[in-house]
Amino acid sequence: MNNHNISKKPTETQARWEVNRAQTERFLRVLDPEASAFSFQTFDDSPSKRMHLIRVLHGGLAEVWDELCSLSQVGAGVFVTVNETNLLGRSSGNVVRVRALFADLDGAPLENIERVPLKPSWVTVSSEGRFHAYWLVENIKLDEFRPLQKAIIDFTGSDASVCDLPRVMRLPGFPHQKGEPTLVKGSPTKDYLKCNTREQALALVQTQQTTRSGKIMPFSGVFKECGEQETMKKLAAKTEHLFANAIEAPTAQELLPLVADMLKFVSSNVPRPEWWPHLAAMAHLAGGDEAIQREAEAICREWSSGFAQDDSKSTRYAGSTLYNDADFDKQWLDCVSRNYTGERTTWRSIRFAAVQGGWIAPQTSFPVFAKAEAASRSPDLVDVLNEQWAWLEDEQIIFDLKFMTSRSREQMMGATAARSIVSEGDNGKTKRVSGYNLWFTSPNRRQLAGRKFLPGHGPFVDKDIKGKPLGGILVNLWQGWGCEPVKGDVEPLKALISKLCGGDPEEIRYLTWRIAIKLQKPWVKVPSYVLIVTSAEGTGKSQLGKFIVGLYGKHGKIITDREVESSFDDWKADGILFAMSEEVSLKEKKSTANRLKAMTSMEVQQINPKGKPAFSTENYLDLYFTANDHNALYIRNDKERRPFIVQHDVEPMSMAEAQALQNWYDRGGKEAMLFHFLHEVDGDAFAIHAPAPLTSGKTLMAEASRSPAEAFVDELIVDDAEAARQGEDAAPLRDFRELLVEFLGVGERGDKRAEQALVRALTRAGAPRRRIRAWIEREGKRESAGRKTLYAVGEMNVWRGKGPEEWANKYLEQSLRKAAK
Repeated sequence: MNNHNISKKPTETQARWEVNRAQTERFLRVLDPEASAFSFQTFDDSPSKRMHLIRVLHGGLAEVWDELCSLSQVGAGVFVTVNETNLLGRSSGNVVRVRALFADLDGAPLENIERVPLKPSWVTVSSEGRFHAYWLVENIKLDEFRPLQKAIIDFTGSDASVCDLPRVMRLPGFPHQKGEPTLVKGSPTKDYLKCNTREQALALVQTQQTTRSGKIMPFSGVFKECGEQETMKKLAAKTEHLFANAIEAPTAQELLPLVADMLKFVSSNVPRPEWWPHLAAMAHLAGGDEAIQREAEAICREWSSGFAQDDSKSTRYAGSTLYNDADFDKQWLDCVSRNYTGERTTWRSIRFAAVQGGWIAPQTSFPVFAKAEAASRSPDLVDVLNEQWAWLEDEQIIFDLKFMTSRSREQMMGATAARSIVSEGDNGKTKRVSGYNLWFTSPNRRQLAGRKFLPGHGPFVDKDIKGKPLGGILVNLWQGWGCEPVKGDVEPLKALISKLCGGDPEEIRYLTWRIAIKLQKPWVKVPSYVLIVTSAEGTGKSQLGKFIVGLYGKHGKIITDREVESSFDDWKADGILFAMSEEVSLKEKKSTANRLKAMTSMEVQQINPKGKPAFSTENYLDLYFTANDHNALYIRNDKERRPFIVQHDVEPMSMAEAQALQNWYDRGGKEAMLFHFLHEVDGDAFAIHAPAPLTSGKTLMAEASRSPAEAFVDELIVDDAEAARQGEDAAPLRDFRELLVEFLGVGERGDKRAEQALVRALTRAGAPRRRIRAWIEREGKRESAGRKTLYAVGEMNVWRGKGPEEWANKYLEQSLRKAAK
């Protein structure tokens, strides 16, 4: 039975999960037809690396099938140990026989396996465009395996870490779940029954050496082919690039501080097969120098046990829960005593893991990398390019980390045109490889899951504000403030705020808090906006706004009424935290009031770019407006939660005063202003989600925003309430037709628009409405007065719960009282 189903209700990911047992059985039969049991391994495929999903299972496929399926369905990747083990563990000491040579092409072309002078046996497609290849071999000794794997790596350009005896590879028939689940599948080649002999396999090493050095020809043979002068010219042409690049490689002493910094971005809380190679790399880097070995050991111990938190360079990891000193001592001595003789680039495996974890090389590392770049067989031009360039996997685009924007292929090629390396081809001739081509095809290029704007956080993020994983490491579009905060004189700032607030201590305190809280917590959405109104121009209100925009650097923007009113609002998607608009005049735009409400209250905003599809993004926008008119903005009433409105009669500044204020800002006031708001204002006392306080400016703006009908209804409600307080006969229920006549004036002819305006005003005021059959009394008898529409303009909550009969009786009582007068 090929498909394995579990009777639990599937999640969205599980709904796409599938396995194929026939595919798994076929692969294991090709790998070892006589084996009745294998050593299987599972790891968590997700970035969270859940420890409970790490299992080693020994046995036949039928014995472990159900457990492998259960682990796979909750996100585990399923692997098998390629070489035969004693079924007691999965370490080098447990391997008893070499079954095959193999390669993880890791993005290299599948055609590369044709370079290997052996017959391939099986090819696996692990995910789209990525392949594993296997060559069955016989009678290979255990100590011969690593050199043969190194030869495979050189021939195919495959993953350089795939060279250890207990290495596991993905098991066909189970899904690869790093991202969208993809079924791992493969097939045998036409030669899968032909096992490669030991002699054929060992010839790989000799072939590899010959390929590296070129065709071997004794000098006697050379002189037979051509004369001495021609021979020397050929030798000079062939070796010129070697002498040109013969710069000494960086020393271990130069590299150790850099590698220690890299390890701060690499998790040590990983399975042993992923942890141990970093120790081996450090041991090899230290070489035979005992002093450097001790330094490397201290770095590895600190990393493995969970190094101390450093506020200046924080880490996402807290160290391995599996660490203990005795085990570390044993493993480190084992790494040192093995006299690991790999290439001098083993430290690059740590660098690659660090780059994936968000490490950015400091500027001081460039001279060291420059030396590494010039050393033979060094691909470190890729590291230099990684400082500026990254590949975003979700969008499949090139991203410029220097200018924080996406780039086309042509743009990157132009920017890197001056960078290239000289490489020797298979035919012994040299060729120049451009920096772009080297970077784009390198497995060490910087790859990120995508991009995100998360203000106040580091250059790379893997969790959102609430701590929820983002599914990978993303570049953060946040670029910091417009300056560095420096303690200094802020008296001119305080005087300006006091002047604009008319000296009102409550308004001064709130406006100061309001500016500071967004700087202290830029990731928080503050559901309000600021409007400063002065009838005179040149009072400094716009100058204050521009000062604040400057603090936000690239995340501040000056906008116009048109951008506030326009339905095309992609300007908000550029990582804008603070926007200021001068001299607004939006009083006739009730639709704009609704747009402002959405801008200031919604945590997720819909962006509608012109000519492009709409999309959603987090809303961190803060708004600051200035105006000269007391009716510049429409607000429904003075109980509106969102606007904080400051309105006072302020004397304009002279040209000299304005210039002095600008000079203060340009000569250290900007930095002092940022320091003041960040460190000297107590933002903890600010209630972010509380309504903006009632000010005289808000009351005036609400009154100016009212339509004639709204003003009429407000007066009506106030008059009825006042009559009730004075003990006079109140008339809470009013006939709509009588109200319309009263609103328009006696003798005035109404129209549909006037009726609609009055209805909207009554509804907005919350006046309940009833359609009733009215009565009048004549000569002691009750007669019908027809149907009437009544509104309750007083005691609204009381009449909202009354029935039609009670409304009719109350209206009759009011009519009789009115007639008696």
